[in-house]
Amino acid sequence: MTYIIKIDGKIVKGFEGRPEGRMGDMRGWYTEASGGLGTIEYTDDPKEAYLVEGRINLRSVFERISDRMREQGLRFNKLEFEEVTKWKNAI
Repeated sequence: MTYIIKIDGKIVKGFEGRPEGRMGDMRGWYTEASGGLGTIEYTDDPKEAYLVEGRINLRSVFERISDRMREQGLRFNKLEFEEVTKWKNAI
C-alpha cells in the first residue's frame, strides 16, 4: 500500500528542508553526528507529495517525524496517512 502523509492538514513534500538540529551520538570518542537534520517541507500539490510505500517505510517515516519532534521541537495536532487510492486522480 502507498500513503500520502498529512500533518495538520498540510501534505508532506519531503524531509530535506533547511537543516536544523543534528542526528547521531556525539558523546563517544569515535562517534560522529551524521549532519544536519532537515526540516519537513510541505506542498499543496498532491503530485509533489512524499509517498510512503509498505510497512517498513511507514516505520521509517514515523522515526523521521519522531526525530524532528525531539530535535527541532516539531509539534502538531493531527498526523494522517492517507491511501494514494484516495488521491489517484490528482497524482
